[in-house]
Amino acid sequence: MISLKINGNARNCKMFKIVFLFSLLAKFALGAEPNLLIKVKSAEMIYNENPIMGKWSAVINPGEKENSVDINLEMKDVVPQDAMCFIDLDKGDGKKKTLKMRLCDAIHEVILGNDLFSRLSPKDKAPKDCPFQPGSLFIKNYAPNKGLIPPGMMKDGIFKFSARFTDANENPWIIGNFELEISHGPLTPQMG
Repeated sequence: MISLKINGNARNCKMFKIVFLFSLLAKFALGAEPNLLIKVKSAEMIYNENPIMGKWSAVINPGEKENSVDINLEMKDVVPQDAMCFIDLDKGDGKKKTLKMRLCDAIHEVILGNDLFSRLSPKDKAPKDCPFQPGSLFIKNYAPNKGLIPPGMMKDGIFKFSARFTDANENPWIIGNFELEISHGPLTPQMG
């Protein structure tokens, strides 16, 4: 189950999906923006006492133009199949978007599954399907895969997003708040 709500309007939602699919097709035709720069400005993990997920942490590794993040995750118990994941996006244009899905479905979702979940270590303990098993996992030097971002989708400025992991009743276990600075460096000729 993946649903998207944009200002409570189903028409806007359909238009967003069409634009997003078109952007993905353009990405594959044109490739990623070679001059896109993403710098993590802040990373905060908020833990709410719960029986399933332990404390998580995120530490920014400094870089001059771009940087990366180390993320540590702890699962205290088997994560139920009805656990939820909410991604709240704010590009600073006043149009906030929320992506809602079951955490089990997030493993197979394009950006979370193919980018974030695929980098979890140790590899033999990283979830590949539901249910997620208890244990400690980490990601070292995570930087967003810019190849998954369609050209023109990220404008210069501050981009905020939150990832909320909840039970089926939407009681939050973990909330990760991130602020990214998006910029475009000088376009350099690509030899190829």
